[in-house]
Amino acid sequence: MKVELMNCIVCGKMFRLEGRNAKYCPACHETHEKLLRKVKDVIINHPGLTTQEASEISGVPYKLIVEWINEGRIIR
Repeated sequence: MKVELMNCIVCGKMFRLEGRNAKYCPACHETHEKLLRKVKDVIINHPGLTTQEASEISGVPYKLIVEWINEGRIIR
């Protein structure tokens, strides 16, 4: 059995992929998902915001929000 390992792009810890294509270790993935939820809540509660405004209100980096938009995780 082949074990695939990867380093987390946030904290650098090595983790096992376990059948998923991931960039983050489980701990950073959980934090990442909480930030995504925070941004989605801001967008729902403040329709019509620009990406920059959503970043400022949520405190989540603009580049991360743009990444989620490009991945289709946030729909404008």
